[in-house]
Amino acid sequence: MKCIETPLHQHQSSLRIDDDDVRIIRNPNAEEINSQIIHHNHNNSIPLTIALLINTMIGAGILNQPYVFGKSGVIGGLIGLIIAGISTWYGVRMLTEAGIKCNTLEYGTLAFYVFGKNGEILCDISIVLLSFGSLISYMLMLGQTISNILTLWGCHKWVCLRSSDVIVGVLFLDTPFCMLRRFGNFAWISVYSTFVMVIIVFFILIGSPLEYKPNAGSVRYFDIRGLISSFGSIIFSVSYTTANFQAFISTEPTLRSIEKWKFITCFATTCGSLSIFILALAGYLSFRNCTNQNILDNFPQKRYTFFQVIVCIHLVLGLPTRFVIMRYSFCKLIVGKRSEEIPFILHTFLTIFLLLSLAFISGSSESSGLSFTLNFSGGIGGSITCFILPSLIYLKVMPKGSSLSTAAYLLFIIGIFTVVAIFVESSIRIVENNSIELPEYCD
Repeated sequence: MKCIETPLHQHQSSLRIDDDDVRIIRNPNAEEINSQIIHHNHNNSIPLTIALLINTMIGAGILNQPYVFGKSGVIGGLIGLIIAGISTWYGVRMLTEAGIKCNTLEYGTLAFYVFGKNGEILCDISIVLLSFGSLISYMLMLGQTISNILTLWGCHKWVCLRSSDVIVGVLFLDTPFCMLRRFGNFAWISVYSTFVMVIIVFFILIGSPLEYKPNAGSVRYFDIRGLISSFGSIIFSVSYTTANFQAFISTEPTLRSIEKWKFITCFATTCGSLSIFILALAGYLSFRNCTNQNILDNFPQKRYTFFQVIVCIHLVLGLPTRFVIMRYSFCKLIVGKRSEEIPFILHTFLTIFLLLSLAFISGSSESSGLSFTLNFSGGIGGSITCFILPSLIYLKVMPKGSSLSTAAYLLFIIGIFTVVAIFVESSIRIVENNSIELPEYCD
């Protein structure tokens, strides 16, 4: 099937010429698109682009992975991480190749050309769902971490409660960053955020053995039901598909080719997955049955305050990248335009409205429901965004027998299975009123 030959200017959410944005020129040569993209502001290098992708990948979800390993077992968690990482990378490759073939380097617009308006709506809804879970988890962790720090230093007033700290932290710390309109603007912020995450990984590696609990039960190696029930959280922790095209068009023109992008995304996926595995393994082996949904809750002592502050910095710097992606799709669904195209006043109103809404939802939610939030949003929104849509788009756009055709069928099956499994498992937990999970009692 060929791409629908609809001129870009006839579609309201298509990429178009802006003073500091991107334009796409229809070009029959889809192998090299340097001549298709004219980019005026952002020419990110390979290291900056990798940092952008890794920062999108290893966010708040990474701190839940020791708990995931506790449910699925060490071997189960490793299997899940390998499947999710490889599947995500193949999904990104399929999207990129299809986008280049159609000369359409925007996820929702690509879905529109292949499946029509309903395809674009499904794409944007799944991105909003995945980003919603991401932002809720960020805010839950940010509010809880700020509250823990203030409580350790003797503050017991209402301003030190998690619900208050979520709203204060988001409004005063994240709002200025979230006012930025374009994903490429976060390149250097992502470098700092990724560096902070490296510090956190080393902290868990060093701190977990120091807090080792000998009476925390035996190590769980494999639990198939636990793997199925937590696979959505693993997908959540490795996903960056929603940022693929936005990162792609912000790179240097010489990097905008299939082969170079394959290397960049492979390197980012490998580094991110390895960091997740190291942190998850070290955290779980040290605390086992006592592992909390947020591994930092296993370090409540005042001597770890510095590292909790470091985590706050990472959450503050990482949250805006997810927010910009969600706002982009939200504006297309509600306003009918990309967020970069709306007037400044409307842009400001929507930004503050969305942040306040998310902050109030996070502030009124139980922090112990973190794992459920990550698993549901990652299992449903992540599977549609990272597996199902990329595979369907590739199979529709590319000729039969293309290099990734077999992989596309497998990716589609994985996506459908995950959506059904997570939906059934989440529904059972809701019916049983067991959406909130707590670690076993530990001395």
